[in-house]
Amino acid sequence: MENSLCDTIPIIISNIIKEGTLPCPSYISITGQRNEKIEYILFQNYYVSSINIQQINREGRWVTILSDFRLTNYPHFENDAENWYIIPSNFFNENFIPTYFKELRIYLNQPSPNWRDFTLRNIQCFTVREKPVIKKNEPTSAFCKLKEKLQEKIETLTNASGSDLVSYEETMNGIVEVTRLEVSQLQ
Repeated sequence: MENSLCDTIPIIISNIIKEGTLPCPSYISITGQRNEKIEYILFQNYYVSSINIQQINREGRWVTILSDFRLTNYPHFENDAENWYIIPSNFFNENFIPTYFKELRIYLNQPSPNWRDFTLRNIQCFTVREKPVIKKNEPTSAFCKLKEKLQEKIETLTNASGSDLVSYEETMNGIVEVTRLEVSQLQ
């Protein structure tokens, strides 16, 4: 994982959709704005006891990819009711299609009558990308190294003693100094 980084997947999150009057199945729909491989789902719980996650497959059917994932130890108490969770994709079952992110539904379960309001907050989805390799432009030949050193000297001369103007003598001294460099010093 040293050469990788997490990147946020742009998503659209619905409000809670209730399939009737409580108690009834309630879910949050997450729609991907680009089709990317989901590696992690991050969210903050707000009094939800457990969740089930479904994914729409290529045939347009909803399949369960995570069942009864517990968010609280005891649904009637608030001890751990507002914890943060990261669900990695390796928690999902064989129905999960990681590279097909059209829509997910997170079903919220709360059997306790103590909590009228329950939801998930701050939902984010992440993918893992390989870090771009930054190539350092190193000169390969002695001539390229000499050219680089010359450029450094010219920059030094233009910035010499707080003045933008450099006299002819200063320029000549700089060039003479550069021409005295030996190739072995540049390696």
